[in-house]
Amino acid sequence: MIDNKERNDYLQRPVVHLILDPSALVRGIGNIKKWASDYSLVLFIPFYTLHELDYIKRGVSLLATNARESIKFIDLKSSMDDDFQFSDDDTTNDKKNKGSYGETTVLIETPDESGPAWHNCIKKYRVRQPLVKDFPNNKTSFDSTRTIKSDGQGPGQGKGHNEINPNAKPEMPVRLRYLIRSCIQKQYVENDNSNGKTTNIDWKVVTEDSVTKVWLNSFGIDCFHINEAENYILSKNGVCVGKTEKLLYVPASSSLVPTKIDSKTDSEGNGGNKKRKNRKPKKTGVDKTQLNNMGVQREKFDTMIYANRGSGELWTP
Repeated sequence: MIDNKERNDYLQRPVVHLILDPSALVRGIGNIKKWASDYSLVLFIPFYTLHELDYIKRGVSLLATNARESIKFIDLKSSMDDDFQFSDDDTTNDKKNKGSYGETTVLIETPDESGPAWHNCIKKYRVRQPLVKDFPNNKTSFDSTRTIKSDGQGPGQGKGHNEINPNAKPEMPVRLRYLIRSCIQKQYVENDNSNGKTTNIDWKVVTEDSVTKVWLNSFGIDCFHINEAENYILSKNGVCVGKTEKLLYVPASSSLVPTKIDSKTDSEGNGGNKKRKNRKPKKTGVDKTQLNNMGVQREKFDTMIYANRGSGELWTP
């Protein structure tokens, strides 16, 4: 049973709203499962994410295994919320009042949340046109979620000529439009005060794909990598951000293995700035003394150290 103090403490915990793309799930499912058990989160799963996970799961690679684990996680969390019908405003409060503590709510995109038409997104919500030079290493290819293909050339692969001119305008992968429309719906349309909404929800997109991040930023949508999202959650909950502990999912044991990551180098952590002490030369066991200027030396063989010898009589010819 949960006492009143623990209940009140939980009700006062801040709620973090995150939108998950497929790369965040297949590369950070261990972290996300840890967040879901420790903090108050509302995770929104766009239809685009589900579609990509369904494609990635077909295989025997680590990404395919993580995709299947991500689908199981989404099914489990969403089925736990089937008894309650939530809107974004009352997702956490209603659930907490009904006695469900420490649970993360997973919202799956509905047809009404698919977002505005694409031409309206371009006209009204795009803040800038990204150039090829805005992408990491001028790489505009979009293969983050379909790297399980043996040739590495997934659908929507960028054209090579875009990498030649850094000031060229790259072509957006068509399927990425579905993710952007869903994010615009949650971040802008549903937060429109003209709809009579009194409170705004600050949604953050979690993605491990740098190309996706550049395109989302061009529409003014904030994106985090897994580590950045973890620091954001910790800061929202008043936790001092220091060392980051990543959780790696091990399929064989179905467990999460914590791995601490320290930003300091080995030399810094072990006092690399300290001066080294000069080592004393090792003694050889032979005491040498200078006898004269000719270089003749006298040695005390009684102090010599010999190797261990076996027991028995010494053989003589």
